[in-house]
Order: sequence, then C-alpha cells, then structure tokens
Amino acid sequence: MSWRKKADPDKPYVKKNFANWLAQVAMLLLPKFFYVIAGRGSGKTTDLQAERLIEMVYDMPGAPVVWVSDTYTNLYKNVLPTLLEALEKKGFIEGIHYEIGKAPKEYTEAQKANLDPKIRKYFWKPFNKLASYKNTLIFFTGLNVRFGSLDKPASLAGSSYVHVFGDEVKYFKEAKIANLLKAVRGYRDTYGHSVFYRGHTFTTDMPNTANIGEYDWILKQGSRMRKIGLMLILKAAFIMNEIMGELLAAKDAKNTEEVIKKKRSYERWAERWTQARLSEDGSTFFYIASSYVNVDVLSPEWFDDAIATDLGDLNTAVLSMRAGLESGDRFYSNLA
Repeated sequence: MSWRKKADPDKPYVKKNFANWLAQVAMLLLPKFFYVIAGRGSGKTTDLQAERLIEMVYDMPGAPVVWVSDTYTNLYKNVLPTLLEALEKKGFIEGIHYEIGKAPKEYTEAQKANLDPKIRKYFWKPFNKLASYKNTLIFFTGLNVRFGSLDKPASLAGSSYVHVFGDEVKYFKEAKIANLLKAVRGYRDTYGHSVFYRGHTFTTDMPNTANIGEYDWILKQGSRMRKIGLMLILKAAFIMNEIMGELLAAKDAKNTEEVIKKKRSYERWAERWTQARLSEDGSTFFYIASSYVNVDVLSPEWFDDAIATDLGDLNTAVLSMRAGLESGDRFYSNLA
C-alpha cells in the first residue's frame, strides 16, 4: 500500500471537532433527500440538521428554505435553541454570520468589493423578496430560513422554497406535510444546479402510533433508498478526503508543483462526488439508529439510567424499535 502524506493535526488551521459515525456518514453523503430516525440524544439537530444547513449556506447563497414544526411553541422552545447552540459551536456568531428575527445591516458595493464573487451578490441580501424578517433566520450569504408551523398553514402560504427542514417529524400529520411539500418549488434557473434543490431534511425519534398525535409516514421513505448509489458517493468522498490531506501536507511543505497537482485531483473527484449525489440512485438516504450511536457523548451510564427507570418509551425513544400493540390493546380492539 502506498504511503499517503497527511495534514499535521497540530497545525493552527486544523480545527478538531467530534462527530459520531452516523454524523460523519451524513456529512460524506449530503444527499438531496435525508430521512433519519434516531434515538434521543443522538445529535439529530446539533449535527445532522445543522451540518446540512451550513452546507446550504455556501452552496445556495440567497436561497429561501423553510424549517417547519408542528407548533411555533415547540419550534421556539425545543428546536431553535438547540440549532443556534449548534451553529455557535461550529463557529457561527450571531450578528456576524447570521441574524434572527430582524433585518441585517446593509453594505455598500465598495464595502463588498473584496468578497468572494460567489458571496458578494447575495451578501446579507436574499434572492427572494422578504416583506418581513419575523420568524426568519438569515445568513451572511443571503440564504434565509423561514420558520413555519403546521398548525398555522397561513404562515407558509403563498411562498416558494428550495428545501425543507423538519425535526421531530413524528408529530407532523401526513396530509399537512404533503401539502407543504408542494411549496418546495421554483427558482430552478438559479438553484437547480444544487444537489439540495427541492430536497428534504427530516429527522425524528421512532414514531409510536399508539400515542395520540404521532405519525409514522417517514417510514415509507425507506423504500426510496438505493444502497449502490450511496456507496458510490461514499467511495468518492473517501478519496476526496485523502486528497485534501495530501494537499494540506503539500502546502505545509511549500511544494508548489504538488499543490497544483493535488488541487486538480481534488477538483476532479469533487465533480465525480457531486455527480454521484445528483444521480437518482444517490439521492435518498434513510436510516434508523438507536441513541447508542452517540454513546461517546451520552456515556454508558446514561443508558443504564434509562433502562433502570423502565419507562414505557425506552424501546421507541432510545432503542428506535418499531412500536407494536400490547396484548391488552389487541384484545380490546378485536373485542370492539
């Protein structure tokens, strides 16, 4: 096996972050449609959702996306604080990288002159027209996230979005979310090149339809996944990762010729990776994982305590096992 040079992990430009293996796979794949059922504490919002959102910040500058919840109360009390905490840990600072609920500061063309051309056009300026910044998260690249509630359909009516996010989707009625997905449309000339265009990012813990207000429509999405296409994406991503390490090592060694060579290799494989993600076979990722996927953060003792409490939702909320009717429930339903 040939020896590959790697970047020095102790260099100041190398930032070390922990991510569980499922989050790492998700970041390598970055497909159009993303459906994950995972137990509590598995990093669904902090890693899976936040990383995909950050990728879109750079991939679709100026684009309108929507983040939907069952109620505004759940969104602002449970989902949004976790998302903002995740963004902060990943280096995003309010007032510098994003604003929430208010219009950003305006900049002159002269002030934007030195910015990357890809960002300059939409720097703090969304492609779509916003009458109000209420219930809106806007990033410095212009990507704007509209927060909506399924119990108030008027909050999302009449708009077009290029991607939809949803956490704890087991609380979404199938008919309501299906109606919202019709609004994931438009702006094809500007954003149709992106893998994420008209895509979905949905996460939840395992639905238990025996509980009032829980729905299992996300389980239907598993039949859309094609493993062979996803494996091609992963193989290309692994090669890109190795080339990036070699590129950084060449820069450290100040080897100009090697840097040029590795840049070309990286661009070539990045194009192959993107094409694999754009293919129909690589467009959908569906996975079911227990909370144990994040055991390094939660600790084994957390699972001991969860088992010791003997709560009724251990199998579904932690172990992600599909719920089944208890024998007593089956008896009475048959009697009826």
